[in-house]
Amino acid sequence: MESISKKLSKVFLIVIILLGVFFRLYDLGNNPVHLNQDEAMNGYDAYSLVHTLRDHHGNFLPLSFESFGDWPPPVLTYSTIPFVAVLGLSETSVRLVTAFYGIGVILLSLLLAKQLGIKGWSRVFLVTAFSLAPVLITQSRLAIPPSIVPFYTLSSVILLIQIIKDLKENKKVRLWIYVLAGISLALGFMTYPTQKIFIPMMVAIFFVVIIFRNKIEKKKLLKLILIPVILFVLVIGHLLPFVTESGRYNFRFSVVSLTTKYQGLELVNRVGRRYIQYFSPQFLLLKGDLIKMQHVENYGLVTIPVTLFFYIGLLLMGLKLLRSILKKEKINQVYAFILLTTLAAPLMASMTRDNYHTLRAIHFFSMIPIVSTIGILELKEILKKDLHKKILMVFVVLSVIFSIFYAFSFFNYYTTEYREKNKWAFQYGVKDLIEKANTITDKGVVIDDVSINMPYIYYLFFNKIKPSEEVFCDVNDCKNQSTRPIGWVDVKNIGNIKFGDISKEDCKLNYCLGI
Repeated sequence: MESISKKLSKVFLIVIILLGVFFRLYDLGNNPVHLNQDEAMNGYDAYSLVHTLRDHHGNFLPLSFESFGDWPPPVLTYSTIPFVAVLGLSETSVRLVTAFYGIGVILLSLLLAKQLGIKGWSRVFLVTAFSLAPVLITQSRLAIPPSIVPFYTLSSVILLIQIIKDLKENKKVRLWIYVLAGISLALGFMTYPTQKIFIPMMVAIFFVVIIFRNKIEKKKLLKLILIPVILFVLVIGHLLPFVTESGRYNFRFSVVSLTTKYQGLELVNRVGRRYIQYFSPQFLLLKGDLIKMQHVENYGLVTIPVTLFFYIGLLLMGLKLLRSILKKEKINQVYAFILLTTLAAPLMASMTRDNYHTLRAIHFFSMIPIVSTIGILELKEILKKDLHKKILMVFVVLSVIFSIFYAFSFFNYYTTEYREKNKWAFQYGVKDLIEKANTITDKGVVIDDVSINMPYIYYLFFNKIKPSEEVFCDVNDCKNQSTRPIGWVDVKNIGNIKFGDISKEDCKLNYCLGI
């Protein structure tokens, strides 16, 4: 029976990996139904770099993209360049990069299972939680910066855990692991604004964990600190002068932060309440994100079994570490790192004005499957009777089967009803509108920028306009550009195509288009 169980678990593992790949690649260009403005911006900037080595504002090989004046991190756009260079500019080519990052997360979960000694059905459960989580499937199909965060979060976690294990076993320092850790952390830092806080916190937790009750030679400790830090600074060094320009570096945070409106106890109270919400079943299983583009209604962000074992994992890891501290025994440093990193993960999202924001907590969903699987392992350890252990593993198998059916149900809804009901959230119709604008030659055209968010980038994207001096537009010296009160930058015209709030006077002289 044990032999049959092992063979069956391997079959399930292969099936789940293939399903995870399928759910990320199937009909990628049409689901979601339309590019949002950030996807179009990312794709066109990559396209512009392919042809001119400049972004669409004319900045030469920028390491912080001007975008809509919000200066997003650069990793996603540079990752998109090979796909656009080979396949051309399209919805599919732009989204393939995040889909492959999502597949990379599945492969990393296999590596993590091997690293932590997770075998059999527990390993299948871990890979299932990464492969079939609705939130990770959804984000893998959107070409926006937070979609690549789970890959760099998980790779950094794996490398730091390996360093912890090597130190615990007093192994010789393997330079390549430290090099990869420094690079992974630095690239993760440059994926999404929340990572500017989360990555330093994760590194701080790592150092606290390895130093706590762990005698390390001074030379080894110096090497341990210097290698990743030097690599980290080398990779993100270009950002250091940028930090002094707080209006650019902290643009997104200044727009969404609670600190701009609340102070003192009121700020602590609001941050605390939001922080607790991210651990609640209401967020993970019911309400999810309030923004339609970021959450598929009627489905949880993760499955019920994953959420159940997540809570068990948090509890049992916490109790085990507390018992070790009280008894003055050596703590499980890997558990300490995982638990503290998980507890720190929602803090950045909690400091913003929006409740239940999936994208700002996306790295949190890289930690949930790990904690869930540890919950299974720890629960198995405390069950004394073999019968109880077998019942637990039967429940795990049923959880895997449930997750497969749940994922199929979710994906069917995602590609049918959700797609039709939420077209508006993805600005569906803009592509057709641009095609219509291209047929109008006898008059000028005004495209509404109230019903359409940043319509100019769609015009550039769908027409595949070759970047030129006429398209390039510097933020400080641009006649056809305007800045909104909160800092967003609009382009008001490209040739005879105008973008603005349509008035009756406009429509007397021009064709007016909107959705």
